[in-house]
Order: sequence, then structure tokens, then C-alpha cells
Amino acid sequence: MGCVFILTLISIIAIFNIVGSLTMLVLDKQKDMTVLKSLGGNNSLIQRIFFYEGLMIAIIGCILGLLIGAIFNYIQSTYGIIRVEDGANAILDSYPMLSRWSDYVLVFITVTSISGLVSYFSAKISVKELNKLKATD
Repeated sequence: MGCVFILTLISIIAIFNIVGSLTMLVLDKQKDMTVLKSLGGNNSLIQRIFFYEGLMIAIIGCILGLLIGAIFNYIQSTYGIIRVEDGANAILDSYPMLSRWSDYVLVFITVTSISGLVSYFSAKISVKELNKLKATD
């Protein structure tokens, strides 16, 4: 269970990259959002675009991270690439690894739910920033 906590903590920290990514995307796509609004797009459409963008970044990153972790776990369990120090009382050759599907599911659900919340609020802030920029022009 400690492994799940560590993976979840690392994932939560990594989720805050979504906020930075969406902020940079908003700054980069301001002209495109203005064109989209002038073509009839409303704030809800723009907010959904940024929401789904953030969610896709998080889900793809989570799936890739879980796959890399599962591959490493299999290699360590099978071949023992990370060895325990040689000592007089060494019982094990390499560090043992235990993998359960429930751990992967728990990490995926945690990352997806938190990234969904972060993406939602980040997208909402992005639309507010667009409205502020539109008001100052």
C-alpha cells in the first residue's frame, strides 16, 4: 500500500504540470480563441476544449507511466537488475517487487479524478482570462 501512496503522490505533483501546460496553451492560442469566438464559438466550447486537452494530457501520461512502471516491475521481478548490497547477512539477491492490479487501478482512478478537477478549474480560469483580454482590447 505504501507503493500506491508514493505513486499517487508523484502523480499528483506531476498533475500540476497540466496547469502550466494549459496556461501556456492559453497564452499561445489567444488569437485562435478570438477567431473561434468571432466564428460563433461560445465560452462553453472553449472551456470544453481546454478541459479535454488537460484530461488527455493527464490520461496519456498516466497510462504511459503505469506501463513503464509495470515493465520495470516485471524486469526487476524476473531478472533482479537492482541488487541488494553484498553483506554477510544478505538473504535476498535483489529487491523484491510485488505488483497487484488493484494498485494500478487505484493510481489510475486517483490521477484521473484529480486531473479532471485540475483541468476543469484551469479551463474555467482560461476562459475568464480570455474575457479579460477581450474587455481590454
